Amino acid sequence: MDGLHSSPRTATYCNPTDIVWMPWIEEDNNAQIFYNSTSNDKKILHHTITEIYRNKINGESHIFLPSKKIRKSIDCYEFFGNNLLDAHGKILAFNHKKNDIKFDDRQEIVAVDKSIFEKSLEKQEYEIVWFIELYKEKNPLNKNLDKNFHVRRTRKYFVWNDNNEKKCLNFWDEQFKNQRDKNKS
Repeated sequence: MDGLHSSPRTATYCNPTDIVWMPWIEEDNNAQIFYNSTSNDKKILHHTITEIYRNKINGESHIFLPSKKIRKSIDCYEFFGNNLLDAHGKILAFNHKKNDIKFDDRQEIVAVDKSIFEKSLEKQEYEIVWFIELYKEKNPLNKNLDKNFHVRRTRKYFVWNDNNEKKCLNFWDEQFKNQRDKNKS
């Protein structure tokens, strides 16, 4: 699922502020095309997240933002702090990042105003789907856990709306995120 995001068509490093206010910058890897196996209809899965790399004093870092397609559809004009704003300064979306450098543990989420996003989807006759990846492992700092107990699990889900009800398909339940368990019965 690492490939379900786009990237700006620029030099390796770029400034996220520039990417937001320069709509002429194109994005690569912004969609995937597939065909419905029963109807043979062509379907397009648009990537809604853009990963931007920047070179800072402390080294390379990255940030996730809504893709160009999403920024355009919600009329995003500016990126300030961790907020994406419209031309009047109203917050349309934000980026939240939690990073524990000591253990290389990080989490990042991009959130878009639900009502604005849903109106945009409806106008374009799109529907939203989610790919969710959950990774869990034993915390090595927890002294209450048995030293010989090493649990690690990656679960991946495909989620969609069906008549205003969320449906979920678990398509991955393995120890590693990129390799199937060998000893499964």
